[in-house]
Amino acid sequence: DPLFLPTSQISGNQGGGVAIIDPLFAPKSDAATADLTVTATDISANGKYGIALYGASASIVRSAIRATKGNQGDAADGLIVAPRQKPAATDPVLAVKVDAGSVLTGNGRAGVLVTAAAVVDVAAEISLCGRGGVWAQGEKATVRLSKAAHLAQNTMVGVAVTGGATLDVTGARVSETKVHAYMPPAGGGPVDLADGIGIFGKARGTIRDAVIRDNPRAGVIGRDCATDAVGLPDLKIENTQISGSKYGVVISGKYGQANVAGSAAPKDKGNSYDGVAKESSE
Repeated sequence: DPLFLPTSQISGNQGGGVAIIDPLFAPKSDAATADLTVTATDISANGKYGIALYGASASIVRSAIRATKGNQGDAADGLIVAPRQKPAATDPVLAVKVDAGSVLTGNGRAGVLVTAAAVVDVAAEISLCGRGGVWAQGEKATVRLSKAAHLAQNTMVGVAVTGGATLDVTGARVSETKVHAYMPPAGGGPVDLADGIGIFGKARGTIRDAVIRDNPRAGVIGRDCATDAVGLPDLKIENTQISGSKYGVVISGKYGQANVAGSAAPKDKGNSYDGVAKESSE
């Protein structure tokens, strides 16, 4: 990318690339101003994390976070957004932005991991990460994927939210997730996980104008989602193309009677199961 031309390189550090940990300055009431700005920087082959934000906001512009590695049991995430060590109710919601000129690729675990009260806006490519492109958990965690975002060839899931988190996808592409053979703790044979988008554990999601293709298991899977005012899954899919998966959309859990019809139904093309597959949680 001719616009990249890194002016800094942070590479090969065992403990991580860049960390902002419990900032000593007072947390900003206006999180629109980033505590950390990274521009035209190649952050590569660091151990445990590329960038870790513990209680800090950030803006990442025309930068690469790649090939983060970890020993067995270690994290190996490209970008971590986590709370301070002693979070307070008065802490502001963090704002993290990754622009369309950036790329997070080849990280050993997640491309982006969010566990804090934060709004994380991603317009970048996230690819070839070993345990998912984006993973967010917690009631105050929100991930927004814009039109420029492309999540491709990540293992297990392109993007997943759980624990009450929120996902908002507008025009992004999620494709070609790779299979992860998961061994259930209760025993039994391995389960091949390879989903485009996952909404789990009281999380909620809105997916509009997106392209979700060639994910081997499900294009979109919702399991035990948050519910709306009438008891239906709080998972909305609008004007979206889902193709090349075993299942287009899978909803699992106990809910009221769903009404999938008309403009609210996703455009399901080329999946081996035509339409919406419902699984009982039992």
